[in-house]
Amino acid sequence: MLTAFAKALKNQQGGFSPFMLGLVAGMAVFSASMRKQAEREIANIESQQQLIEVEQLEAIRSGIENMIMSEDAASFSTAITVARLQANTSTKLETRNGQPIVVNASAMDNTDGSQLIMITTSDDPFVRADVTNMTAANMQSSAINQRDDVIVISTAAYRTRQLEISQTNRATLVDFVYDFWMTGAPGARELPTNAQYNTQIRDVYNIRDFWGNHFTYNRTSAQIATISFTTPAPWSETFTQRIDLTEEAQAAGQP
Repeated sequence: MLTAFAKALKNQQGGFSPFMLGLVAGMAVFSASMRKQAEREIANIESQQQLIEVEQLEAIRSGIENMIMSEDAASFSTAITVARLQANTSTKLETRNGQPIVVNASAMDNTDGSQLIMITTSDDPFVRADVTNMTAANMQSSAINQRDDVIVISTAAYRTRQLEISQTNRATLVDFVYDFWMTGAPGARELPTNAQYNTQIRDVYNIRDFWGNHFTYNRTSAQIATISFTTPAPWSETFTQRIDLTEEAQAAGQP
């Protein structure tokens, strides 16, 4: 049998036999199949890595929200650092190769307390350098934002929520001030004095602004007063509500 096979091969000298053509074709099909399988595996790995990067950045976003929404007067800070973020998230703030993530925060806008924060989890030295050196003016428009491992976060919404909580608490105090006014005898109703407010409203209800500070009450006349709060420095914006019961007093027959 081996002799017959050898003769068959000998008879094919000078050209390609059907046997050899089939063998070559089979190897080509096998090679293409292996290549496609490898390409699918690489694509799957890249897709999984992109998902991990997106999930990591979303966890970082949640950490920033938690960091800001858990502030008090003592912990308020415009410094957005890896260490501060790590204290507010369980996600490990490292790149795939174990480098610290890059965090670049803009200066605070004192009109609304907002900042822009650009973060990357990339190991690419050029991307890391771009994020480190990015100016606030270019953070949101930079093409680098299209990357899965780069994110830009504005703190404006979180600062707005802090103000809303403070304003809601202040409105509650205004209601208590009005209740105090209503307890006065008709024709002789007055807003609480500063001392009365402190002892009968402030110290009783202990309602404070978002950062844990007491509101500032100031009576300027029997029917007019203000209640205000000031955001922590360097934001340092004061928000004041005026209480004016002059018309109500006159309607009740007071001079």
